[in-house]
Amino acid sequence: MDYYILTIAFYLSVLTYYIGVLILALPIPWYGIKKWGPILIVDGIKSAILVFSFNIIILSVAYISEVIGINWYNFNAWIVGKISELVLLYTFLFSLQTVASKVISGITGIFTSPLLSLITYSIILLETFLIVGAVVYSYCSKFIAIGILLHNIPFRISRAAGSTLIAFAIIYFIGLPLLPTFIETITTPTITPKIDLNTLKTGVAYGTIYLKDIIGKPIPYAILKITMPNDKSKILALYISNSEGIINALSLERGLPADEEYLVEVEYLGRIIPVTPNPINPKQHYKHQNETPYIKLVLKAIDTIVYRYISFSFEEGTIINYIKTNATLMKLIIKCNNKKYIELRIPDEIELVKIYDNNTEIVPIRKEILEWYGVTYTYYKVEVEEGVHNLEFHFNFNNFTPDKVKPNASEVPYLSNIIGEDNIIEAIHRLIALFFFTYFIAPLSYFFILISVTYGLASFIGGRRAMRIPVRVI
Repeated sequence: MDYYILTIAFYLSVLTYYIGVLILALPIPWYGIKKWGPILIVDGIKSAILVFSFNIIILSVAYISEVIGINWYNFNAWIVGKISELVLLYTFLFSLQTVASKVISGITGIFTSPLLSLITYSIILLETFLIVGAVVYSYCSKFIAIGILLHNIPFRISRAAGSTLIAFAIIYFIGLPLLPTFIETITTPTITPKIDLNTLKTGVAYGTIYLKDIIGKPIPYAILKITMPNDKSKILALYISNSEGIINALSLERGLPADEEYLVEVEYLGRIIPVTPNPINPKQHYKHQNETPYIKLVLKAIDTIVYRYISFSFEEGTIINYIKTNATLMKLIIKCNNKKYIELRIPDEIELVKIYDNNTEIVPIRKEILEWYGVTYTYYKVEVEEGVHNLEFHFNFNNFTPDKVKPNASEVPYLSNIIGEDNIIEAIHRLIALFFFTYFIAPLSYFFILISVTYGLASFIGGRRAMRIPVRVI
């Protein structure tokens, strides 16, 4: 196909040459016509040279591309990766705007709307680069051949168009894959996003978490950690329940993962309490508030009772048949199929007075004073034999202050954590500036650079002035 086009282009160069000779030979003393003779002769010669230079041009483009390390696969992968990141960020911010504006009083889309528009424009621009790159990569040689054909039409009717097409194919084939390098070069670390885009896949939702023990009583001042199932070391959020065992994730910087499964870890007085459900599928816990999805999550302990800030933990296989409490007493009837242990964790200033098993006073087999996030507590281990046990635990709360049970730990709000900023509004403003430069201004600037270089090369190929042969017209 290329050589068929080049054959036509060669015939046009020959035609141009002979038209020029014919005009010079015409016995017409009209300078307006006679001046085209030398011009067309030179144009015919240049056009023929350009036809025979086709292979040289193609090989030169390929050589230059190899020397400077052009890689079209990396270019396409970079563009697709950035578009995926922008789509992910768009989805996340749209969800934030939709949910936060209705669940959290006073929050509107005034801060996120400009960013959403900018992301849309950036996606369109990157898609344009991707399409142009695919066209140039697939049809570079055809563009050059067609450009030569247009360049060789007599009387320079389409010389500008042909020169531009040749220059476009050459410059964009060499220069377009360098866009990622250009962006990475001018994007300094000071404006690099702090967001871990992988965490944005979890989305954001708002709601309330209730921590309950096995009898439905609240677990106060417990630490709740939210992690990814595939990476438990990465904490998405860390919250502390209040005295009622409730965690409110309703303020803008807090929130919960909205779309992806996540794991929870409940810790109270130095012990990780197994809870159910775990892992959490957010979609199974959505309620509706003002026609907006709202998460209500109840986490229930599997083996723990919390009585007035005292933690009772039971081994698997221990059956609890009866529970009764009053201001200073916890009564239990349990059944064990073999020897079992009960663990007590008692905050400082609460005194364990006595323990009775079937009306017989017993003593713990182990006692240890420990500390958990600045909270001092006493650990007791009580042994019970196989069979049914009527247990009574007597306590003294005279000097106890509940506030001293609250752990001295810093919360990690979910949205602030995944964005990497404490001030969400300021972070959104920073994101607007960042994405405006990185994904819109910089690519658009590079696009205009390529256009400028294309224009310069087109002017060089087409020539600003006609070359003339020394033939005097009388």
